[in-house]
Amino acid sequence: IFFDEAHRAARLSLLPIMAKECRKYGISLVIASQEARDFHPSLFSAIANYLILKLNEPDAKALVTNVINSKRQKNSIDHIKGMERFHAYYLQEGQQLPVHVSLRME
Repeated sequence: IFFDEAHRAARLSLLPIMAKECRKYGISLVIASQEARDFHPSLFSAIANYLILKLNEPDAKALVTNVINSKRQKNSIDHIKGMERFHAYYLQEGQQLPVHVSLRME
């Protein structure tokens, strides 16, 4: 299931429930948004994998606070804010450090 521009529904209690139910039944849910700070923290706890592109300061702080352990937050915020175009961090459940990836355009 792909949910683009998900920030438009960020305040609905449906998103965290939907993420948990999809995960429970093995359904892939992709939530895409430009505004991470709009989402309730319970949504982040229901997500196992993140692909993080360049963000501004408030969104980088909101996302990192909910996704990355406290020891690495400041460094991660700076890296996310300074990423080049078509570069991202990939973070998956159980992985302590994000992996830097380069996205290919075809």
